[in-house]
Amino acid sequence: MINNFGLKRVKNAFNSMSKLVEIGDHSYSHKIVKKINTRPDKLPANFKEIKEEFQINTNLFQKYFSGQDIVNRGYRTPLGHKNGLKGEFKLLDTLKNLKVKYISSDLRDTNDSLHPKLITENGNIRQPYRYENGLLEIPAIGWQDTAFSGTSNTKLFENPPTNLLEILTYYQGLFLEANQLSQKIERDVFLGLVMHPYDVSFYDKDNSLFPKIKKELESIGGSFHTYGEISNHFDN
Repeated sequence: MINNFGLKRVKNAFNSMSKLVEIGDHSYSHKIVKKINTRPDKLPANFKEIKEEFQINTNLFQKYFSGQDIVNRGYRTPLGHKNGLKGEFKLLDTLKNLKVKYISSDLRDTNDSLHPKLITENGNIRQPYRYENGLLEIPAIGWQDTAFSGTSNTKLFENPPTNLLEILTYYQGLFLEANQLSQKIERDVFLGLVMHPYDVSFYDKDNSLFPKIKKELESIGGSFHTYGEISNHFDN
């Protein structure tokens, strides 16, 4: 990205001093860390590769972005997994030893669908939780936007929205569902989204999506927070 757009433009876009910007980790090579049944073309990275790539990213972040704690950073796994990294004890310990602040890997639903629901198939609310070694998992809720753009090779099990109006309507419904649930259980409900600037560019030509969903969220009393802020909330 720096090679394509220049350091100044990238640093302006990813201002690490802004409250709305968080520098996290998504691997260096985009290798998955756990097998995905619907993606036999993807081979998981081994522990050595994961550690090496984390250090590569640390060096790059320290070189280009100062003023933010980038060593103790969050880690969103490439592509994501159903049930996150549950049962992957060695992998979880590897990430904990790297001083990962939190993990966001629980990004899929039944049959590895890209559309994890707010209420799981077992009737539980999909919210942040901790693994046995204490690491915090911050799951995603709702469509991964690679389904909107059509860039994902994963088989889809439902029909996703196909244009900006349908996508905005979808997010409105998601926010309302969370708001109603929050009022019912009398506590905050966290919605973690999976959105890629590249994929958003396919269906949002005038860059209006984020201001519109922010306005919609705030109209029902919701607010935006980085994953890091959510992690701090659960640490307190």
